[in-house]
Amino acid sequence: MTHRSVRSTAISHILGRDHDEIFHFARHATPGAEGVTLLTYFEGERTPSLPMARATIHGMSLANSNPRNLARAFVEGMFCGLVVGLDALIDSGVPVDRLFIIGRVSCNRTVQQVLAQTTPIPVLIPEPGEYVTVGAVMQAAAAVTGEFPDRPSNIRKLRSEAFIRRSWHSTSQRNRHSAIPFRSCRAIG
Repeated sequence: MTHRSVRSTAISHILGRDHDEIFHFARHATPGAEGVTLLTYFEGERTPSLPMARATIHGMSLANSNPRNLARAFVEGMFCGLVVGLDALIDSGVPVDRLFIIGRVSCNRTVQQVLAQTTPIPVLIPEPGEYVTVGAVMQAAAAVTGEFPDRPSNIRKLRSEAFIRRSWHSTSQRNRHSAIPFRSCRAIG
């Protein structure tokens, strides 16, 4: 079972709902899940290596304890590490002007929407491809030869707007809400 399926199976079990219902709840919940934060370490975490880490739910009250907020906190929790890492890059002076989301999760419209609501950086979803494999091969070649190879021609399309399947951009209204769950992630993590 993959790490992703452990997380989604756990939340399905907790809420007693299928994946479509969970993502429907998440899509229609308030950004920040009314203060509910869920760190999704149901079976530890691979990167960074935290095999003994476990999932935690914080900020629940009688007023905000409902399936909609828990589903939203689950989806936002998947991005906690990503957003904290992005903040660290930006704080270190690394310019970040766009964020690509790839893989099977990138096809989920709720995931696309929630990620765009949690970061001010434009989120781009390229056409499906073997980006991780190509990147790994390029890194291996660089390790052997000492030089990073040119990108294959089909990867250069990454800079082309025609290559982008969907683009989400944050708004000031979204940003006003988005800091809440990730401030909690930094404090808890």
